[in-house]
Amino acid sequence: MKKFSNYYINYHNILKNSIIGFEFEFYTSKSYYKLLEVLNRELEPIKVWGQRKYHSDFKPDDKNFKIEPDLSGGNDMIELITGPMNYTDSKIILLKILNIIQNNAYTDEKCSIHINVSFDKDKVDSTLDKLNPLKLILDIDEDYILNMFPNRKNNFYAKSVKKIIPFKNYEYSSNAIDHIQSNIELPNTKYYGVNIKNYTEGRLEYRYIGGTDYHYKTREILELMDYFILLTWNCIDKELDDDDVEKLLDYLSDNIANFKKFNDLENFIGEFPSIRLEVDKNNEFFIIKSYYNKMYDRLYDLLNNTFNLNDATVNYDTETNKIEVVDAFIKGIFDLKYLNFIDCRIFEGTYYKSEFDECDIKNSHIESCKIINSDVFNCKLTNCEVNSDCVLDKVYFYGGFMNGEMKSGIFRGGVIGPDAIIGDGVKLITDDDNYFGTSIKNGVDKKSQKDIKLIKK
Repeated sequence: MKKFSNYYINYHNILKNSIIGFEFEFYTSKSYYKLLEVLNRELEPIKVWGQRKYHSDFKPDDKNFKIEPDLSGGNDMIELITGPMNYTDSKIILLKILNIIQNNAYTDEKCSIHINVSFDKDKVDSTLDKLNPLKLILDIDEDYILNMFPNRKNNFYAKSVKKIIPFKNYEYSSNAIDHIQSNIELPNTKYYGVNIKNYTEGRLEYRYIGGTDYHYKTREILELMDYFILLTWNCIDKELDDDDVEKLLDYLSDNIANFKKFNDLENFIGEFPSIRLEVDKNNEFFIIKSYYNKMYDRLYDLLNNTFNLNDATVNYDTETNKIEVVDAFIKGIFDLKYLNFIDCRIFEGTYYKSEFDECDIKNSHIESCKIINSDVFNCKLTNCEVNSDCVLDKVYFYGGFMNGEMKSGIFRGGVIGPDAIIGDGVKLITDDDNYFGTSIKNGVDKKSQKDIKLIKK
């Protein structure tokens, strides 16, 4: 394979017109003020400002950066956010900050570095509002990226952008290609390897790089930074070429063929013998076959959005029109929606408007869900309802109703129920809290404060 570091020398005229910003996530044992001292000393004349607010309103520029808490990564995760810089300065700053992290901080699997790419409007005519997102999705070589950061494969904070391309309603025709190109629906979440949804606002955010000790992979990060810039440039104001059309046809061919395996019950049983299908908890073949047309589309999404799902019972409840997944190990790769999980072990993934009953849930992002009689560890819960028989540990809770036992984590907003138990490891915070989330309870619904039951030491 041609070395990109040598290859890019020929494209300096493009690279030098790029504008780059970074977001670094890490942890440190240093105090808030000591960290600020180190950053300001090492990055002088740039000033680094400490913000006491998650997602603060302070806007960095090329002479003023900021650090602030990244509560979604736990109590102590720090985010260093630079302003947009010219290409030459950005490479110098990147190396300086990676060196600072190496000497003063550490990273784990939750940490990442986001690279934001745009171009200088005063030097080039092409702007990101002319980006062809389908071309970028087709052209990006995720295997090349993940070869450098293999632990980011199937990471639900940096999901494959290839999954954005629809396929279920298309056949192999030029008309399908034109229709997909004009109607591609960009995701309303940033948790893809490329955050494409805001490209009309002037920048693309690349999120593939990260994981434990990412800050030691200096060569790889520099290489990928150049790759992201050139990839973006080559997809601005460009139509699909013959190679792109071939890639899209291959994508449609593979996925449509895979989807059609689910059209027929006999085919499904042959392909997935360890998945036991039921209707209203009845496993008789002819009953399942009579309802299979209501199941197969959602079965496809379930199996396609999880990793190696097997040895599970999937029940279709005709009264609620819901799919129930029973006694399974679920490793989520892409978003899972409108499902009921019963007696399951959940590891990673993003879950939306689903229900969990008697489950063990780890390392997941759960939004607008109901959680019953379950243990939840190291998860982000947004607008969820948690009942009194749940135990939460190392959880970031934002919005919703929390009526279970919360041992540790961050409670950033919502209602605490009458049966809730709040442990000493929980920080109840508001946007006005200090950097490391000193406990003050102004952010908790005042009607519920008197009901909080504290765990005794």
